[in-house]
Amino acid sequence: MESLTPHLARLTPQYGWGDATTITAMQPGFVAHAHRIETTTHVAMVKTYDRQRAVTARMLEYAPFYLEVTAWLAQQPELHNRLTYPYALPHGGYLVDDGQYVSALFNFIAGVTPREVPLTMPQQLHLVTTVGLIHRMTPQVPLPLVCRQETFVVRWGQVFDQLLHHGWDGLIPEVQAMLAPHRDALGTLLTQLRVLGDQLRTRDLPFVLCHTDIHGWNTIVTDETTHLIDFEGLVLAPAEQDLFCWFDDPRWSDIFATYAQVVGGYRIDAQALLFYQLKRYLEDIYEWVAELIVPQITPADFTRYAGELQRDLRRSVAMLDAGQRISTRLATG
Repeated sequence: MESLTPHLARLTPQYGWGDATTITAMQPGFVAHAHRIETTTHVAMVKTYDRQRAVTARMLEYAPFYLEVTAWLAQQPELHNRLTYPYALPHGGYLVDDGQYVSALFNFIAGVTPREVPLTMPQQLHLVTTVGLIHRMTPQVPLPLVCRQETFVVRWGQVFDQLLHHGWDGLIPEVQAMLAPHRDALGTLLTQLRVLGDQLRTRDLPFVLCHTDIHGWNTIVTDETTHLIDFEGLVLAPAEQDLFCWFDDPRWSDIFATYAQVVGGYRIDAQALLFYQLKRYLEDIYEWVAELIVPQITPADFTRYAGELQRDLRRSVAMLDAGQRISTRLATG
């Protein structure tokens, strides 16, 4: 396997920026490596995907869509300095692909990624305003020919169902041991998710551009200003695809009031909100398992992903009551 270093060194000349003077590793996300790269004229953040990762193919499938759309959004005055944007290559496009590694360069934003630290209320309201603005201006966005759009079909549902049933004996013992106490609950939740998807597919819900993954790892803060980053999951979907990220926040009423003011009023769809809560929960479980069963996984990554899987599995029984929790909270405001 080729080292990542030569790939990174080849990037900036392709943008016409000259050779890199400094390449500094940053905290990686789940799906990509991250680096700060500097030349004598530019500084950028590099996101690099490794094709050996199980999740990479899905991340790259709609990469041109999210890159083109975020490049346009970042140029709008209302969204100035609120989100990251990609740099275009001189010959067009945004991706540098050498076969094993695929990279895109983004504007570098100085600040702090809070990760697990809760945003302050001003920061939270600044962030939800950004999301509301993106939702509101969706009709004006020049969408590319190939767009990612919600179908309410769970793309990984059949594979996950196989893992829980006919493919169970093929799982490595360590993964079986982690999943076994939660196997029935996961099966019930997957069935519930599929039923919800079938129902939502028959309804005419309005779609907006949704980030889909709003949390502290995908935010950079400078004082009370927030910057939304990592738009790989961008999709045309009901607004609940983003709003579910805040629904369990104790400050939900203030967050939603700000959102409704930005978009001009909104009524939450409880069925769509439940669909996205269940989908995100089960998708996380599925992806941790998918990573754990890759033959080339390192011991360090196995330990990391196993810890994340076990943390999420502890919520399996509580997720069975998610529908009632949503109904109660919406009824009480």
